[in-house]
Amino acid sequence: RHLACLGLNNLSIPTENKRVMALGPAASDVIGGLCKVIQEDKQESYLCCICLMNLSFLEASITSILSHSPVPEGPAPVLPL
Repeated sequence: RHLACLGLNNLSIPTENKRVMALGPAASDVIGGLCKVIQEDKQESYLCCICLMNLSFLEASITSILSHSPVPEGPAPVLPL
């Protein structure tokens, strides 16, 4: 898992990769997997946070990233701007 997170982190740096990782057909799996590692508080959480930060530099990816944000029980999800 550590090597996979390192690889994803390095891949998330170039702009052309950001677009594929955050908006491509596997975007939900990539972002969801990163969030899952963070949620489980694994040792690699810091790498996943850095990867999400790198992806967020592509403005179009922010909505995709926010769709994986946890919402407290009860209220309806807040739609992204």
